[in-house]
Amino acid sequence: MDSVNLLAKAVDSKDEAVREIITILNEENLAVPFLSNQCKMEISSTKVCETLFRGTSFCTKSVDYFMKLICKNYLEDTVGLIIKRIIKQHKNCEIDPKKLLDENGDYLVDSGQVPEENIENLKEYARLLLDSIIASFEYFPEELSELFNNIQSYAIKEFPKFKNVRFSCISAFIFLRLFSPAILNPQLFGLIDENLKRKEVRTLTLLSKFVQQTANLVEYNNSKENYMNVLNDLVKEYIPSIKKFINSISQVQQKSVMKPKKSLFNFGNINIFKKKTNDCNIPIEEKEKNQANLERRFSSVHRLINRNLDNIKKAMNNSIEEIRTFQKLKKVIEELNEKAGIKKK
Repeated sequence: MDSVNLLAKAVDSKDEAVREIITILNEENLAVPFLSNQCKMEISSTKVCETLFRGTSFCTKSVDYFMKLICKNYLEDTVGLIIKRIIKQHKNCEIDPKKLLDENGDYLVDSGQVPEENIENLKEYARLLLDSIIASFEYFPEELSELFNNIQSYAIKEFPKFKNVRFSCISAFIFLRLFSPAILNPQLFGLIDENLKRKEVRTLTLLSKFVQQTANLVEYNNSKENYMNVLNDLVKEYIPSIKKFINSISQVQQKSVMKPKKSLFNFGNINIFKKKTNDCNIPIEEKEKNQANLERRFSSVHRLINRNLDNIKKAMNNSIEEIRTFQKLKKVIEELNEKAGIKKK
């Protein structure tokens, strides 16, 4: 795991590294401890509480990818069915007067002219989405709960004076990087197949904005989009439930819900592609396919490390632990290169 942490500091392609590393770690049930450590380091290096996990780093990209990797069914059960209902019903939910025409074909002047039916349609869908999300704590993915429990503990310890950090550190992932994007772009998350019409795109955009605003635990006060202020009563109503939901999904009955297999992910063992023998209930064809996919990802990581050895060396803090880890990693890569017939440059 030390080797992976070292690699994460210096890769030239975060997206590639995240994709390959997190997939392998997830296969080996090692994703949660790795991501917990990454989040702990990011929390300790964050100076301003309000900016915690708001940027695009290796850490946030990794958690983002991990959620997408394990939450497909969860998203379908929470927001997928409601999104399909919204698309099917074609209700008008536009509340921006600048996008609405009166009977003379002129754009409306202010929010007071927006049809009440539009507002109620939007509120109806907003309630459906939030009610479903809030109720989903009962079947929330256990691995994610363990990760969020760790993140919340680290954040509270690092920022003890900020009472809302226990919520913001989790909403920065579950809402900002999962629910809101999935509502905004359900095709990207595999929730729908069809191309959306303009009206449905706009409805989902408004709903995504609302869900994220509520998760931020603040009411609308935006001069650029003051038409959204009509939803403030709903935001205020749901803030306590959002807080309760975040606390619920950040609790675990028992740590380490998944035991690491540690049969493959070991850079100290050159024979990292040996077959696993503990998956007795998996059909042979599926075993072989999974093994081939995993070997392909290890090959990608091998190339990634080869390409970034110099970067890794430069990024080290020269602690004894990191120097030893780098030397070990370099030796393993050299032996793998020799086995693969890769000549040293």
